[in-house]
Amino acid sequence: MSIQAPSFIQSVGIIIQQEFQRLFFSRQGGLYLFAFIFFWALMLRYVIVNVSNFLAQQGAQTDWSDTVFSTYFNISLYLFPLLCIFIAANQTGADRERGTLRLLLMRTSRDVIFFGRFLAQVCIQYCLILFTATSTLLLGFYYQGFNLSAVSNAFIMASNIALVLLPFIALMALLSASFKSSKQATISAALIWSMASGIITGISHYFPAVEPLKMLIPGMQFSSLSLLEGVEMFSMAYIPLLQTAALLIAGRFIMHRSSV
Repeated sequence: MSIQAPSFIQSVGIIIQQEFQRLFFSRQGGLYLFAFIFFWALMLRYVIVNVSNFLAQQGAQTDWSDTVFSTYFNISLYLFPLLCIFIAANQTGADRERGTLRLLLMRTSRDVIFFGRFLAQVCIQYCLILFTATSTLLLGFYYQGFNLSAVSNAFIMASNIALVLLPFIALMALLSASFKSSKQATISAALIWSMASGIITGISHYFPAVEPLKMLIPGMQFSSLSLLEGVEMFSMAYIPLLQTAALLIAGRFIMHRSSV
């Protein structure tokens, strides 16, 4: 009796499980989690708590969540993409450098590896977003008291952070498929992002007609997104979704063309 090979979804699920095990049960992953939790604890203590204390002094007991989660959003909006450039840079490049990619391809396809590693990074980053949003929410409850609107604000802010993070993870998936080390992918991401944003910003200053090209670069909508409130923020959700789709298509093409 022949053994049926795992389906695409099952194979992707196995890769996601392996990436979580590497994060939570390895020394390197543990150090990263410790550093992240320590850094976020500092943010809570010296930023979120100070905002809560200020609101308490001003007597703002009913609408504290707007200010607290606006602060949370502005911090996370730049913190998570920056972390993503470093953490998600090693999706497939290291396997190619060590020669293990060839071994993996004997058991599964390039699509499974590429999309499995991408989705694994998405799940990991989303767990961190959930942790930061929940800790901010609980801290707000502790200092200001329970507020139902705070739950809504936490969901809206965390969901938008999750959306804007997608193209950054996809960008690192593309670059990881292009280079053999996470260092090369990280440096390339910084150079590509800074050069592309600088060139398009400079050209659009003299030729306003090319202003919409800014939307091709992940993160260029951040300033506009920060001006929106509540569910209006989801009106810009199409931008990171389209960016992610384009980057994944390009990354898949490179993954299939690259040598092992």
